[in-house]
Amino acid sequence: MFVRRRKGEANPEVELPITPMLDMSFQLLFFFVAGYNPRPVEGHMELAMPSEKAAVSAKDPLDIDPTKPADPVEDLDISSEVTIVVRTQHAGDNNVGKISDIRVQQLSNPEGETLPNLDKLLEYLTKLRKELSNKETIKIQGDSHLKWAYMVQVMDVCRKAGFQNISFAAPPELAAG
Repeated sequence: MFVRRRKGEANPEVELPITPMLDMSFQLLFFFVAGYNPRPVEGHMELAMPSEKAAVSAKDPLDIDPTKPADPVEDLDISSEVTIVVRTQHAGDNNVGKISDIRVQQLSNPEGETLPNLDKLLEYLTKLRKELSNKETIKIQGDSHLKWAYMVQVMDVCRKAGFQNISFAAPPELAAG
């Protein structure tokens, strides 16, 4: 059904009902805001764990008070006969954060053995582990500028060599101060 217009007649005006549209949009907004349920933060764990000294000194595990603060971190030292010192370059454009030097230090050899890459490190640690009295524990000390991905690669090499307890030492810049 077509309506003919005469020349000079104005176009018909379209009227949009704004008020019902605004009401509906506010109802939808309220529905989504009221129904929003944020997820808890992933990886966040609040733990109250007793110190290692308290666990050793207690006769019964139920005697340990978990609300008592743990001893300072300085008291907790996992002894290891081997420390891997991983250094990086601190200047330059492309090599900042990459491994530039790997050194394996022992209690009997504090200067350590310098190794060129991670493959040689795996070979060295596999041979060295046979001679150690503590075959499970190793310590890694990395520069503060070392990227975490390279630290994880060193950890993987330690696990492949058979070390199960891997601990970390403070970076040399922080340990000296």
